[in-house]
Amino acid sequence: MLNRRLSVIIACWLCTGLPCTGNAATSDGIEQVSTPADSSATNSPPPAPAPTTTKDASDTSESPKAVINVKKDKTSVFDFLDVPQKNISSGLEWLSKRIDVFFANENVYAESTGSYARLSGTTILRDGGRKSFLGDLNIRVELPHTQKKLNLIIESDADKNLAQRPDQQSQPTPNQALSATTYFAGLDKKLAEKSAWDIHRSIGIKLHVPLDPFIRLRMSRDVLFNKWKIHFTETLFHFHSRGSGYDTTLEWDRALSKTDLFRIHTAATWWDDTDTYDLNHSFTIFHEFTERRALSYSISVFGKNKPIMQADTYLIDIRYRQLLHKDWLFYEINPQIIYQRTNQFRPEHSVALKIEMIFGADHF
Repeated sequence: MLNRRLSVIIACWLCTGLPCTGNAATSDGIEQVSTPADSSATNSPPPAPAPTTTKDASDTSESPKAVINVKKDKTSVFDFLDVPQKNISSGLEWLSKRIDVFFANENVYAESTGSYARLSGTTILRDGGRKSFLGDLNIRVELPHTQKKLNLIIESDADKNLAQRPDQQSQPTPNQALSATTYFAGLDKKLAEKSAWDIHRSIGIKLHVPLDPFIRLRMSRDVLFNKWKIHFTETLFHFHSRGSGYDTTLEWDRALSKTDLFRIHTAATWWDDTDTYDLNHSFTIFHEFTERRALSYSISVFGKNKPIMQADTYLIDIRYRQLLHKDWLFYEINPQIIYQRTNQFRPEHSVALKIEMIFGADHF
């Protein structure tokens, strides 16, 4: 039943879209205030000659428009805080955006409407000389001649669980990593151009036999709160083979300096077929050395809500990323220590080596 309800909700969103909000309420309010003045002006007798005496301060016969202008000119004792607040907000937003673009944060690409291609390969070296491999591909092509401004998308992670560790999908050989990767193709459209929400709806198909169609609705928004920037994302999806589900993520960003950013990240993924939540919570500090080199330190905890709410994995990692060539070739060194319940929380050491190519990222 929940599967059907969620499918109907997503279908309604995809078919109808969202209305855009504007400033109609404000303009209507102004017109309502000025209407009585206009009507009285039409029925009033011819005006008397203007008096030569000084206007009395108690005279309240000014038009509503004049009253509004007077209110706008009033100052507050807290006005001196406006400039520092604007500087802090703009600096925080710029630092957060710069960090996300450099580290190829998923939000930057999911909310983009321009064309880009992103290809990466990761080798994971584990204790005992064991190796595993990961591959990732994301392509978005803007279709400028379509009236609805559609984007063609090709992804290898449309059904990725955002609350699980990425290395859980790794394979023992590069060939197996390539063969195990499933690709998705579809169309994406941005809705509500003038809304504070960034809303995308997608429809596509999983490229394997049998073909597996899917639909997806993604909503996100940034909110500035004191010295924090809050980024909220909600994604509803339905796959024909597995059913419905959703991802929820919440990120709190705070600038520690002009080159340091602190982030609190929370994610939850739910699938209808298992009725289980996968949960992730992490604390990360990002540091920029230069425009081409940056480092992050992170502590994460992963868990599930069944059979009981409990943590099953702890992760400590350092992620060094450098722009290797021009503006499109990056490499990463990512040492990790993992503590898993299945291994009695004994430390497991690994190092992930990643090469990533990003084309068309200059428009972010």
